[in-house]
Amino acid sequence: MKLQQVSGPRSTRLSKVFVTKADSVSAGNYPAGTSHFYNNLDLVKKGFRVRALRADVLMSICNNVYTQRAVKYATTRQLA
Repeated sequence: MKLQQVSGPRSTRLSKVFVTKADSVSAGNYPAGTSHFYNNLDLVKKGFRVRALRADVLMSICNNVYTQRAVKYATTRQLA
């Protein structure tokens, strides 16, 4: 399954969607897995605190079922 940029009245470009750790957990991903992924981000390893990642950047880092789930949840949340 691949997420696509969609156009339309209620569409959101992935570059406009921000995904948080809370989005990941709320989407059904395990908190431990979410924390592990977050802690292994290069910016976090360098000492920065990342509150959210743009969805397109997240998908370029890792495009799997877990990140897709988090992006879909964040997109739905932001469209509500």
